[in-house]
Amino acid sequence: MIFSIGSHDKDDTISLGQAIQDSWSKRKSQLEHEYAVTGWSLSILPEIRLNVSSDLTGEHCLMMENVVERLYVPSCPNEQVSGQDMTAIIDIFCKSSSTGKI
Repeated sequence: MIFSIGSHDKDDTISLGQAIQDSWSKRKSQLEHEYAVTGWSLSILPEIRLNVSSDLTGEHCLMMENVVERLYVPSCPNEQVSGQDMTAIIDIFCKSSSTGKI
């Protein structure tokens, strides 16, 4: 299947798959931000859990750490983590994201 972009010259024609991939690449930085990655990693949907278990990387974990640090600033109202060291809070958060048990 051929997908035409722009004029109908043969040089301007690309596949539909390539058009989708190009479109994703242009928007990736806007769509793949820290909060989106965190939401993806904590999803309870079985299909997404499988995807997280196979595709979660160290870069994703660093993005999630940034979100956790913003959410659990000192004087956090969450009694389960209030007063704990930020490293301990991040460990709890990352463990729940990798196991799917929140």
